[in-house]
Amino acid sequence: MLIHKWILKIVIQKNIIKKIMKNILDYLEEGVKNELNVSYLYAAFYYACPEDYQFWWDLSMEEVNHASLLRSGMDFCKFGDSPFEVSDKDLQELIELNIQLPCIIEEFKKNPSRKKAFEIALELENSVGEIHYQKVMTSDKNDQLIKIFKKLNKDDMDHETRIRRYMRENDI
Repeated sequence: MLIHKWILKIVIQKNIIKKIMKNILDYLEEGVKNELNVSYLYAAFYYACPEDYQFWWDLSMEEVNHASLLRSGMDFCKFGDSPFEVSDKDLQELIELNIQLPCIIEEFKKNPSRKKAFEIALELENSVGEIHYQKVMTSDKNDQLIKIFKKLNKDDMDHETRIRRYMRENDI
């Protein structure tokens, strides 16, 4: 009977680990979508605001790079332990943000404005940066995936700083 309980406990633990890993992989997949959506948004700003085209182009390409980093993070995650946990709520928030982004892009295209582009970018960088920040700061592990999230967090914060500085330097 003791062996039966021990086997049952192992099966339950394996199922819990599978769910955690699935949530992490789903979260990372949504993270890739998010970075690409933000890249598309910045590309829309690039076309709508010719006076700021280089600025928006650079940010758009950096977001594509973020997506690549997350994609590589998925590979690390498939072969290692879980560096952090992702709740269903975390995953749902990212999914909802990804659902909203195409609508934000389309709305912007209908009524583009330089000021609105910067307002949207700041709000977005704050929300995306916050998502990465929460994942990194709740983990005490120092594995490759956490390093990727720390880099993303630094880059997102850097984007916010760069956007604010650009706005200040260009009286926006």
